[in-house]
Amino acid sequence: MSDRKVMLLFALAVALQVLILAGIPAQRIWVLSTGRTLEMEIVPVDPYNVLSGYYASLGYSISDPASFPSHEALEDGDTVYAVMERDADGSWRPLEIMEELPRGLTPDRIALKGSVDKSSWRTRIHYGIETFYVPETDRQGVEQGLRSRGEEGSPPADPSIAIIKVDAHGRAAIVSIRVAGRVYE
Repeated sequence: MSDRKVMLLFALAVALQVLILAGIPAQRIWVLSTGRTLEMEIVPVDPYNVLSGYYASLGYSISDPASFPSHEALEDGDTVYAVMERDADGSWRPLEIMEELPRGLTPDRIALKGSVDKSSWRTRIHYGIETFYVPETDRQGVEQGLRSRGEEGSPPADPSIAIIKVDAHGRAAIVSIRVAGRVYE
């Protein structure tokens, strides 16, 4: 092979790798720039291990299929769409689980794409918004705020909230979280 062909193949291989690496954050950037905003209360996952390294584990009521008024038997690995409806007070509530992306949703409804996981002792739906990067300087505040949500007794007056963007295809990305009255981005 000539030197020119070798250089061309090398350049193509490098360009392909750059495209693959650029594609990883590109989907999140797209969702954040085009998605609709949704606020959901964070529910405790494991109050004794809310931080794993630099990531906080987040849970939501919609991760439990039983939080939807009617839900079919779900199979492990199924792709589902959780349709949420905004109430008059601005809060979002679970409406239904669908197997196909719903078309023509009204402005007060939004659909999140999820994947069914039956590998644990219970069925869960994962939406790709279950972990949140926590800078080292904020770890202690986030951990204490999230841990207080998992303790017995009455919940704090200011619940922990995840601010999420959801695009037209149901893909979701976390914008920020609000824990103990403080916003973390």
